Amino acid sequence: MNTEPDRAALRQAAAWYAQFCSGEATATDTADWQAWLAAAPAHRAAWQRVEQLQARLQQLPTQIAAGTLQRAPDDPAMQRRRALKLVVFGLGGGVIALGSRHWLPWGQADYRTAAGERREVRLADGSTLWLNTASAADVRFDATLRQVRLRDGEILIRTARDARPFVVDTDHGRVRALGTEFTVRTGDDATEVTVLADTVEITPAALAGPAAMLRAGQTLRFTAGGVGPLEAAGPAPAAWINGRLIVDDRPLSDVLAELGRYRQGVVQCDPAVAGLRVSGAFDLADTDAALAALAQTFPIRIGYRSRWWVRVGPA
Repeated sequence: MNTEPDRAALRQAAAWYAQFCSGEATATDTADWQAWLAAAPAHRAAWQRVEQLQARLQQLPTQIAAGTLQRAPDDPAMQRRRALKLVVFGLGGGVIALGSRHWLPWGQADYRTAAGERREVRLADGSTLWLNTASAADVRFDATLRQVRLRDGEILIRTARDARPFVVDTDHGRVRALGTEFTVRTGDDATEVTVLADTVEITPAALAGPAAMLRAGQTLRFTAGGVGPLEAAGPAPAAWINGRLIVDDRPLSDVLAELGRYRQGVVQCDPAVAGLRVSGAFDLADTDAALAALAQTFPIRIGYRSRWWVRVGPA
């Protein structure tokens, strides 16, 4: 049976690789890595992808491979940073290049952002496109259609008036704007749409016509085969364009997953504290400070295995 690694497993594999490349890995680290490897088929599949990438590096001309790894500074932190970037960006392709859906390098996307980066783009028709952390999108405008192809990550669109339809396409289907402002977030399993103003129309890829209409203040997730239930949008769903994460009564595990999107490496949450309920506002430009603030408020401990591997557990 072919097991495909999910995004979390790929990030964890990249963090383990960076730790071993630093030269600071201990016997305990090796034992922990072996336990992680044995814990799930997806972990083994993710590590195989890392090994495949390492093999590809070895096939590069000597001067390129040496410049990437062998000539890294002696500083372990810098070695970890170089190693993590190599795996995470997959020789220009991102963790996404290690996954099954996106072998096309992010470097070829029209617009892209790295982890922790956000970007605002003024489009040719006067619309505005914001890219959230670790996102990539293509823009294609012609005489009959305005199209944004979201490869991965999250965007916010504020459309300008124009006779041509404005659509956002993902692997799971199409979002058509009806004079509106909305966010689209896509990943391996589904695409999530939240409407901030006016209305959008959702058409899953496997269906012949629209399956749902969303209005301001509503959100839903959809796959290629159908749409989920309409729900009320959370507080300030687009606060990220101003560098803020605002949550109201969210599980700690969800908050940590969101903060993890804005930093390189892995943030793990112990199931013992995953259900703690969190409300508050956090600065996305300093996720370490956000983690420290959580530790001051809740009975949790923030453990740094390395700069790239954070474990959150009971105090």
